Amino acid sequence: EGCQLFDGSGLSRRNKTSPMQQLNLLKYIAQQPFGGVFYSTLSIAGVDGTLGRRMRGTAAESNVHAKTGTHANVSALSGYTRTRDGERIAFSFQWNGNNVGMYKYLENLLAIQLSEFSYTSGTAQLPVIR
Repeated sequence: EGCQLFDGSGLSRRNKTSPMQQLNLLKYIAQQPFGGVFYSTLSIAGVDGTLGRRMRGTAAESNVHAKTGTHANVSALSGYTRTRDGERIAFSFQWNGNNVGMYKYLENLLAIQLSEFSYTSGTAQLPVIR
């Protein structure tokens, strides 16, 4: 409900979705028999794909598995990570405006913080991203 898809590529500016809709979709996919296959298609932070050069040397490296999305004035990152406690969580960040570089920086910071999160010992200080 509230999601509008006009093409399969994701490139149409008429496509509309929210982070909550993305989270619900990620949760649903993770519970399906094909969830593992889907997970294996996602880019891995610091390792490959569109995340290959991002979040290196942090708790997110080799941990965050996600899909990026970028247009002029739009950036998004949605996927999964494991916390320091081993809990797998889904996340979705979407940004609109004229500072895509800043949005990608914020996506990295947030994904790293989620990867470093621990219920038992709290979160770590913000890292320097290379």
